Amino acid sequence: PSPVVAEGLRLLQTELDHPWTLAELAKRLRIDRSYLVRRCRAATGLPPMAHLARLRAERAAELLRTTDWSVMKVGAAVGWPHPHHFARRFRARFACSPSAWRNREQPA
Repeated sequence: PSPVVAEGLRLLQTELDHPWTLAELAKRLRIDRSYLVRRCRAATGLPPMAHLARLRAERAAELLRTTDWSVMKVGAAVGWPHPHHFARRFRARFACSPSAWRNREQPA
C-alpha cells in the first residue's frame, strides 16, 4: 500500500478500541475521505471502516480464544463496547455469536 494507506492501517490496528470515523481517519492522515476509501480498497480490497471491522472481529476472536475475559470486556477492548453491536458485528464475520465461537474454539 501507499505510505498514507499504510499509516492509516497502522492507526486502525494499533488503536482498535478508538471510536474511529472515516472523517477522523482522513483528517489524521491529511487526505480526502473519498481518496482514502479508494486507496484503501485498492490495497486491502475493503474500504477503511470495513477493514477496521474485520480487524476488530479477528482480534476479538483471538481474545475470546486466549483469555477468560467476559464477552463484554472483549467487545470493549476491540472498540465495540455495546454488547448487541459487538454480537452483531462478530456474527457478520464468523457466522456465530462470540459466546458460541468461544465454546467452539477453546482448547479442551
